[in-house]
Formats: sequence, structure tokens, C-alpha cells
Amino acid sequence: MSFGDDPPEPPSSPIFETGGKHPQMCRNGLQEDRVLKILRIPLVRTAVVHVLRAESPSCVWVRLTNHITDNLILTEPYDLLPRCANNGVMEDPYTEALREYEYCMAPVRERTYGRCRILEVWDDIDIVKVFFIDEGFQAWVSKYCLACMPKDFQYHPWQAIMISLCGVNKRKLPAHKRQDSQMWTAAESASFRGILNRFPLVKTRTVKSSIVHNDYRRPVQVELYGIPEGHTDTSPDVGICIAALFAAELRGRMQLRRIADAANFSPDTNLYQVEEPPPLREIPLFRRNFPADWKRDSTADRLSRSSELAKEWQKWSPRTARVPPLEVEWLDEHGYRTDQQEYLINVEGAQTQSPYEFYARPIKRERIRVTEAKDGDTDEFVEREQPESETSAMLSAHEELKKKATILDAFYSLEENRSPLEKNQCIEWLRDKVRVFGICACSEERGAYTGEWQRVEVLSCDTFANVLYLDSGGTELVLPHSLYKILPMHCNYPPMCMQLCMYGVGPSSADTSTDWPEGAKTVWRKLLREDLPMAISVIKRLNTTKDNEVLPAGAPAWQRPGVIFVQSLRVHGEDITIQDKFCRESLFPNNGVWRPDFPREWKYN
Repeated sequence: MSFGDDPPEPPSSPIFETGGKHPQMCRNGLQEDRVLKILRIPLVRTAVVHVLRAESPSCVWVRLTNHITDNLILTEPYDLLPRCANNGVMEDPYTEALREYEYCMAPVRERTYGRCRILEVWDDIDIVKVFFIDEGFQAWVSKYCLACMPKDFQYHPWQAIMISLCGVNKRKLPAHKRQDSQMWTAAESASFRGILNRFPLVKTRTVKSSIVHNDYRRPVQVELYGIPEGHTDTSPDVGICIAALFAAELRGRMQLRRIADAANFSPDTNLYQVEEPPPLREIPLFRRNFPADWKRDSTADRLSRSSELAKEWQKWSPRTARVPPLEVEWLDEHGYRTDQQEYLINVEGAQTQSPYEFYARPIKRERIRVTEAKDGDTDEFVEREQPESETSAMLSAHEELKKKATILDAFYSLEENRSPLEKNQCIEWLRDKVRVFGICACSEERGAYTGEWQRVEVLSCDTFANVLYLDSGGTELVLPHSLYKILPMHCNYPPMCMQLCMYGVGPSSADTSTDWPEGAKTVWRKLLREDLPMAISVIKRLNTTKDNEVLPAGAPAWQRPGVIFVQSLRVHGEDITIQDKFCRESLFPNNGVWRPDFPREWKYN
């Protein structure tokens, strides 16, 4: 399959022309030359995925288990705009004709449109070949069934990811039969697909490369491990090596070796066949024409919604648009407390500042039913209930965060849905001790994984605004014009990231200061694990009296109203606590000491 090698102008997304010492990455969305570019997801670490389609061991399309494909399809009613009109006049006045490598929408199935990229255009018969970038397959369609891609769909990466099995080659032919490159045969590819079909999920482990390419079209070199049916544990110990199964099935014809550097491995050529477009009569009916009876949002409905939204912004007040604090009682009611009366968390390492300011997302381990052999008897099986694996729970928590982020992105990415949070008003509200919550247009780095439009609390506002990110953790100085009002309907759930403060420890200085030296902060960051769940025993929110106050700009972070104070913290599965390690003089001298009632007094009530 071709995805734009040696393309005509403009260059294939998501890269600029190669060359030069500092290749520049394109941003998502419409470029200055009105060419749409959509990035792909780079697999840089171990991931659990569904296999969408396997052409050969050198070309496998997969999708992460926490994908957002369901949010990137269109069904009725929706104002779907045809890409090409049957009279030959284009609906988009800025586009003269269909182009190869253009992005648009096409029918994934009947009356359901998904994102796609045009691979081939046959103008003489009005047929195009498209590749569905979220589903991982290609199809021939009539150009008259295509639709324009909505603007908010242009800023989400391909959900389908192309990978290649690393370390497996066909054995070299004798010298007199050797070719420049070896190609997988149809039989070998079918055998490989049969092995993958045995597993509902597979685990990928990316093979690092000493050569970094700025071309996302290259398949990611990975090791593949099948996760057997009934297994929910995706830890490193679980998984059957796909390469070993494949080499065993084609014994004597495969060469299997462990690759430490992907730059030193060249995969065999993917099976490629030149396809001619089929006659129009052989294309499914739903891919021949744009549906004439497609149900749309009426203009009256749109105007009504726009009018209602304008009224919402007119009566908007920070006193009513408030995000509720995350309470310990809420965690208990929603099943986050473990049998050991603890709470599992996933630490946001990049936002860890000190023992008095670190951030984490709560993890809930659901109860699941598993089937296993009874007393080792392979002929008799029993069902039992157990908590889901820690890895699955962490993935589920991340998926929940992505779902919420997608809702915010889909709404606030539309300019007509936004209302600026005026700087002067914000300063006045904060001066009157009114807490202000809003939506912030995030930087590209922060928005890559947790959404481009995030819920925040404005802590202070002047030349810059200091905001607290409620769902991804941490604070940041932003420009006031990047802040917008938040609708009350997006304030109906508490922050998805907890701000935590370690209770009962303090700096080793002789005075009663609560300021931590840089060395102690560094040690604390090293002790916290973000790759494994951690278990905490909590006290509660001790600053509830400040729920209706605005702190001075320079107030310590632990004084904020939403902070949850932690009594004990450890890596889940370990016995020794983090504060024991941190305060142990023999391990980390001059960092932290045990100090009751630090950083503030706790009245036991």
C-alpha cells in the first residue's frame, strides 16, 4: 500500500521536505497554504492494542485500547457538507478538485462517516481510493459520496498506527537466487494473520533506534506479544511472543533474532499488489452517492442553540460556574477505596514540585470475572471474581480522562462556542475574593495527551494569569487572552487530578520554615513513581474554610482549598513508605524530618 512516498507538491503530512540539520514538525490542522495535515501517534513505549488489519509482518495496523474513534465519526443528524456535487461543482469554494493525500470524510459503513485520506483519484470514472485513518483499512468509493471534514476533527491524530514486527526475516536465498529485497508471500502473510487472530489483544514493545526519523509514515518497529483470552493482566510477565510463534509455524524459512537497535534491522518488503478500480456497480451502494435523505441540523435549531448559548454567556457568573472540589467522600462513593482502606493513584511526575505540592489521578480497580482451570484440570473450568490488573486500571483511568478531554475539545474548539474571560473582569473578581474557573487554550506540549481545551482555576491575574489545571495537574503562567468562560454543564464533576500534600514531614532546617531546598525536591521527585500505581492513606481536605476565598498571589500551594493531605504514601505492593525513605538519614541525609502538625495543624474531627 502506498501512503505518499515521493508525493507531488505539497509534501505528505506530517513532515516538511526532508533535508537540513533541524527538521521541523508540522502542526495539526489547516496550514497557511490551505493544506490539511494530521499527525500520527508515535509509539515510544509499551502499549496494549487491538489489531485492525495485518497485511504482512512488515505492515500491521493497530489501535490503542483507549482510542477515541467513536468521537471521530459522524452520524445523523449532522450538517454534513458534500465534498463534490453531482453537477461537478465543488461545495468548498477554496478547492478546485480532489487531490491525492487530501483528508475528508467517507462512509465507513451505512450512514456513518469516518475520517479518511485520499490515496488515488481516477477522474475519468469519478472513483477514488481512500484510507480510513482511524479504522486502518482502504476502500474504493465514488467521489460523490465524500464529505468535508469538520474543523474540530482536524486536530486529532490518526487513531490507526502502522507497526512492523522487528527481528523476523525470511531466510536468505542462495547467492544465485538472491534478489535485492525479499517480499512476504500471500501464504506467509495469511499464516501471520492467523497467529494474530488467536489473541483479542496484543502488546507492543517499541524497539529503540539510534537514528531518529522525522517521517511518521515509517512503520514503528516493535516486538509483539499476544495476550491470551481471559487474561486482563498486561504486566511485563504476561504475553506470548508472536515472532517465536511465527518462526515456529514456518520452521526453516524464518530467521529470528533479537534486535537492540532498530536502525540495524531492515524488514522484508510488504506484499504489494497493483489494484485497478472496480466498476461502479461493484462498489457498495452506500459508497456510491451522498445520502439524499441525510438528516441535518436545521438552521432554526442552530440559531436557537446559538441564541441560547449567547444568553448563557450574558448571565454567566463565576459564582455559579464553579467546579466542585474533589472530596474523600466522593472517592468512597465511587468505589476508589481499596480493601486496605487506601487509594491507588497515578502520579503526574512532570507536575511534582515538593512533598507539599504533587499531583496524581485516582485509579479505580473494577471487579471482573475470570475463567481458570479448576485444581489444575485443563478439562474443567470455574469462574471467579477478582480486581482488574493495575495496568488495566491505569489504562481505564487514562481513557476516562481522554473521554472528558474530547468532550471539552469538541465544544470549545468551535469559535462560536467560546466567550473570552476578560482580563479586567477577572482581576476585579479575584480582588473581590471570588474564585474564578474557566477554560484555557493549552500549549501544544500540555495538550498533546490531555486535550487542547482544559478546565482551570485562575489563581491570580495581572500581566500573566497563574492557572491551576484541574484535570491534568500543575500550575502555569498563561496569557490572559487564552482564558475563556466555562459553561456550568462542564462543571458538574470534580477535578480529575488531585493536588496532594504530604502531612507530618518537614524540611530538615532548624527553623519552622515550610520551604523545601532544591536538593530535597529532587530526591522527592525521584522517590515518586509514575510508571507504577502508588497507594495513599489520606486525611481529608484540611483547608475547607478557604472554599470561598482567594489566596494572595504568593501563598504556599498547600494552602489552596482543594488540597488533600496524605498521611501515608508507598509504591503499591511495597511495605516501606515513601516518607520513611525520604526521612531516613542514612539514605537521604538533610532532606526531610518527621514533624507532627506540618505543614499545618490538624484538629482530629
